[in-house]
Amino acid sequence: MRIIKFYKNGCAPCNSVATYLSTKGIVDVENVNIFDDPDTAFDFNIMSVPVTVLMSDDNNELARVSGFNQSQLDSLIDTYKQG
Repeated sequence: MRIIKFYKNGCAPCNSVATYLSTKGIVDVENVNIFDDPDTAFDFNIMSVPVTVLMSDDNNELARVSGFNQSQLDSLIDTYKQG
């Protein structure tokens, strides 16, 4: 499994998600800047940031969290750690 975090520079909630994931021991995150990689953002239908996506090994989306929501992020992290 892998976690992808969509963000933009200067986005305070994006920074909060990054910090929160780090405090939970999640450091291997694929970071996608929506301005540097708009095609990937489009492929994932990213309309706002931050968005954190959990992907399976066969590239199926397992979970998605929009914004900085600790309880939803905790659920995504739990699924990631069980995988």
